[in-house]
Amino acid sequence: MLILISLLSTFLTWSPLFAGNPKTLDLTLAVEQGLITCEAQGLGGHSEKSIQLAIRNTGKKGLRIRIPSGQQFIAKDSTEQDLINIHELLVALEGGQRRTVSLYANCTEAHDASPGSSSVFLLGAMASGQLLRVTHLLDSMRLYANEAAQAAIWAVSDGNPLEHIAHPQLALAVAQTLGKEPPAYLIRLQQRSVAGQPAYQYHPLRMEGTFRYELSEDTIVSFGLFNEAGEPVRYFLENQSHHRGRNQFQFQFEISNLPQGQYTARLVNQAGTVIKSMAVRF
Repeated sequence: MLILISLLSTFLTWSPLFAGNPKTLDLTLAVEQGLITCEAQGLGGHSEKSIQLAIRNTGKKGLRIRIPSGQQFIAKDSTEQDLINIHELLVALEGGQRRTVSLYANCTEAHDASPGSSSVFLLGAMASGQLLRVTHLLDSMRLYANEAAQAAIWAVSDGNPLEHIAHPQLALAVAQTLGKEPPAYLIRLQQRSVAGQPAYQYHPLRMEGTFRYELSEDTIVSFGLFNEAGEPVRYFLENQSHHRGRNQFQFQFEISNLPQGQYTARLVNQAGTVIKSMAVRF
């Protein structure tokens, strides 16, 4: 029996089926050890698939290279944005093989220029702390291709408002990660990415959210957006009958043509008495 076990152990060690399993290494470690070369180039823009890596296995043995969410790439041109990978990728390489892969990456410097399709990037350090936790959050929620992902990154890297994360579940999760109060409403911004221009440009399109309130009796209500002078500038609903008790509805206001500033969202009865209000700013 001992001889049989010994022979089986030898077979498992030297059999090509088991000896050929490629080694898995993180991208940075593989580069540091000289096992691979890696060249990074922008694909134009700062969200979704925005960076491309050319990875070459310098040895004869197969490798698996892990590109983790949170891996940062530093722009060679200091006027351009640095990028951060938000979706983990595993790349298999045979000995001597060269592969090109594209990554879901977002910008971590909102006010720097958006990179172009020929922008060059250097391999940076892994993110840490809140920034790393938010990249893991985006990956686990499968939101790496969602336009709200960039706003979530900027909420950490640049301190941008949580209200700009136009995805309710993501905004709540990021608020919890940062230890902040969840936003009461969200502002959907126009998405622009022009090479050489700042990535973050404030062009609000819509304000949206869920309004919750309680009525002591059945009431005819209106819900609108009011400016600082108390004048209604938008109505979401007018003269609708709502039942007594706890109520809620999802609302949306088009705000692209309104002057930026302080407003109030108000629920009022037929007499114009305010039942509940919410201060908003865009």
